[in-house]
Amino acid sequence: HKEGFELLNVKLFPIQIIESIVFFVIFVWFMYIVFRKKINLCIILYEIFVCSFFKFFLDFFRYNHTYEFLSKNQLICLVLMIITFVFIINEKRKMKLLI
Repeated sequence: HKEGFELLNVKLFPIQIIESIVFFVIFVWFMYIVFRKKINLCIILYEIFVCSFFKFFLDFFRYNHTYEFLSKNQLICLVLMIITFVFIINEKRKMKLLI
């Protein structure tokens, strides 16, 4: 007996593999940045923003996304992107004031 999607003969995009590769590349990139510079709040905020950004767009390729405009994952990512963007702007302003 075959499970749900196999009965429908639906070809699914391997989004979990793509997400794993994308997030591994992001991790390696940010680790490179952290080892080159001292870690600070801006670097952490950038990482959260970038991860949320890619998760938001990659989630459109999920099979269960066809029934709704934005999934719960995407809403959470959107909120995180907005919050981190605001914090990044504030941190940049603080840095300019200190210089």
